[in-house]
Parts: sequence; structure tokens; C-alpha cells
Amino acid sequence: YGFSLRYPRNWTMNEAVAGRTVLTLVAPIETGCDSETSQCYEYIATLTVEVDQNPRTLVLEDYFNKAVSLLQLEYHITTTSKSAPAIMSNTRSYQIEYYTHDERGNADRDFMQYYAIIDGKGYILSYFGPYSSWENVYDHNKADAQGIVDSFSVTRTYKPA
Repeated sequence: YGFSLRYPRNWTMNEAVAGRTVLTLVAPIETGCDSETSQCYEYIATLTVEVDQNPRTLVLEDYFNKAVSLLQLEYHITTTSKSAPAIMSNTRSYQIEYYTHDERGNADRDFMQYYAIIDGKGYILSYFGPYSSWENVYDHNKADAQGIVDSFSVTRTYKPA
């Protein structure tokens, strides 16, 4: 797919997952048990790389705004904790952080996403995990996820002019 990245040894990698998602990295799984019900849960944080072969626009702002509009429709996102210009693979990009809600309206998942258009393709890196108001698997691995995003590099193709 013409990109490279570095990830921690204790993360698990799966290539060519489905659709636009070409790579999934899974952080070490954390387990927690409810003392009242004895029910145990696995908490998983994941980073995905999507390659949009046909972004329909080469204007980054339009691409990002369209993506955010779709997120608002699909997940009913009304507020974000951060939305700002960024750099990915030495290219201007946009970052957004937000959380989604479950069917009862409770906070469900935390997200950090980066959007870039490089050589006519859209690249979307998404880091997500269970939402929590206390230190959790998402927060524990966020610095590693940021390091992965920072290491992301697209192999550029140049044509003689």
C-alpha cells in the first residue's frame, strides 16, 4: 500500500482487514472483572490504517469536513475534544478527537483520528478504545498510538516534469 510505520513489539498486527482498512494494530488487551457480578471483560485499544483510493476531492479541508459530517450523522457526535491541523508523513493533515455514545446515550468509545491526502489518496489513521473517565486501556496506549502516527510515512511517487 506504499506506506510504512513503526509499532511497539507488544502490539498485534493484522494486514488487509476489509474495505478501505488495510492494517489493524491491537494494543495489549487488558482484562477487568466486576466484583459484584463476577463478569469479566476484555478492554481493547486498536489503531487502523485506511487507504481511500478515490477520495473524490484533493482538497484536504473538504475531505476532512465531509468525514466529520459523516461521523456526526453516523455516531451523533456533537462535540469534539480536539480538532486541529497536524502533520502526517511530512504532509499537512487534520486531527480530530471525539467519543461516541451507545444506544442508551452513555459515552462508549474514545477516538483519535488523522486525515491526509497524499498523491491522490486519502489516508485515515484511527486510534480507538473503550471510553472511560479514569485511566484505562485507551489512555495507557495513547502515547504509543501517537508514536505510530508520528512514524507513519507514505512512499512518495514523483513523475518527471
